[in-house]
Amino acid sequence: MDGYNPAGYRALAAAVVEQAAKDYKHALKILSRHPNDIEAKKLKCDCEKFFRHEIGTYSDLDGGYIMRGIRENIEREDKRGQKKTKQT
Repeated sequence: MDGYNPAGYRALAAAVVEQAAKDYKHALKILSRHPNDIEAKKLKCDCEKFFRHEIGTYSDLDGGYIMRGIRENIEREDKRGQKKTKQT
């Protein structure tokens, strides 16, 4: 195939995974403040489905590990935010 660029496909696949991670983090942040937000719930479910079942199409990364890391990151950010609020 003329013009086939494996590096381009790898970059595109990495961008898909990166966007899913950003979307998951965004959904979790919204849900931490607004637990009944329907759009955020749908986004969270879509991202979890991607990380559990579809990530293998794009990467050999562990989707469960990525989700845990994002959740832990948000928990740390929330704790830092709570400390700042208490100090002021």
